[in-house]
Amino acid sequence: MNKPGWIYLHRMFLDWEWYDNVNTKVLFIHLLLKANYKDRKWKGITIKRGSLITSLEHLSKETGLSVMQVRTVIDRLKSTNEITYLGTPNYSKITIKNYNRYQTDNRLGNKRITTTKESNKVIKNTYAHSFKTFWKQYPRKESKKRAETIYKRKATSKKKETKILEGLKRFNVKWKAEETEKRYIPIPTSWLNAERWEDEIEISNVNKRPKL
Repeated sequence: MNKPGWIYLHRMFLDWEWYDNVNTKVLFIHLLLKANYKDRKWKGITIKRGSLITSLEHLSKETGLSVMQVRTVIDRLKSTNEITYLGTPNYSKITIKNYNRYQTDNRLGNKRITTTKESNKVIKNTYAHSFKTFWKQYPRKESKKRAETIYKRKATSKKKETKILEGLKRFNVKWKAEETEKRYIPIPTSWLNAERWEDEIEISNVNKRPKL
């Protein structure tokens, strides 16, 4: 639909949960290459930046994957909120969620292209604020650098960042209510790796002293 000169692919992509799945990786990179880099009109409708009009058959022909493989990958990408997919009898519309996180604004013309150094800073700052909040609120301060690496791998969208922070708030309530000693609180890397923010929280009264 439109062909700018390049796309931006950060090394953080190596930590993506689907990176080791060849079909998913191939199709997702293909979608990044094919998506609009700016809003465009198509048959009376506006196709936004980060979206494209295609079909399963067309994607199959372009990538060498079977239609069934394309369909499976689309389902995977939808399940982890990488894309939204709208299928109609005549075409399919795919939107890459968080497109601006993957691609800095590299519009051509008189505007300068973002340098690699500046682009790295944009990606780094995407997580800086929420991780800073996480670290400040987590009661056990150990292995900060490793925790930040895991946090970046887990917090792949604003929605997931919010879930992590809300989950930590629930655990902090539990630890405070149960008067949990810091040595019995998981180190942050373990808490993040186990995705503990998904746990159901129950507060025990075992440590509360009876009123006299």
